Amino acid sequence: MSGFSRTGIHLSIEYLSFIALSVVNAIDFSGYPDCTPAFFKAAADAGCMTMMTAYGSVDSVSVTTSHKWLTEILKEELGFDGFLVTDWENFRSLYRGQKVAANMDEACIMGIEAGNDMSMNSPEFFDSLCKAAKEGKISMDRIDDAVYRILHVKKRLGILEVNTPEKLSKEI
Repeated sequence: MSGFSRTGIHLSIEYLSFIALSVVNAIDFSGYPDCTPAFFKAAADAGCMTMMTAYGSVDSVSVTTSHKWLTEILKEELGFDGFLVTDWENFRSLYRGQKVAANMDEACIMGIEAGNDMSMNSPEFFDSLCKAAKEGKISMDRIDDAVYRILHVKKRLGILEVNTPEKLSKEI
């Protein structure tokens, strides 16, 4: 992985890592420190900037709603400082397919509080997020952390730099 980051390719771990965990769902992860998946640690150490939560589950808990895996392990223990994005319409899947939430409002609260920083294409997600924040069901600290992580990655990628005509002409 570090070879990729040295070439300027910015890493994103999608599907694979969480699908791999889903395949071993029958394993008891209570002894987590002794069986940390090496690819999570390697990805965090290599500067991986995003990870996608996909639709899998670990220990019968949807990864998208797992505070343990997303926040406690990835962000806190492994030091992942990028952002977590859901799979396509994954918040909607939490109540329509996976049946772990009653509706989008509940799916939004569960997923954001677990540690997801961005939702990928769940159209009603934004309204549910605003409603939950206004009602105090999602803390502003959590929203601030998600915004910080997303902007931090954009800054690292140079996306926030202002490209004036003068600057662009020098680069060409």
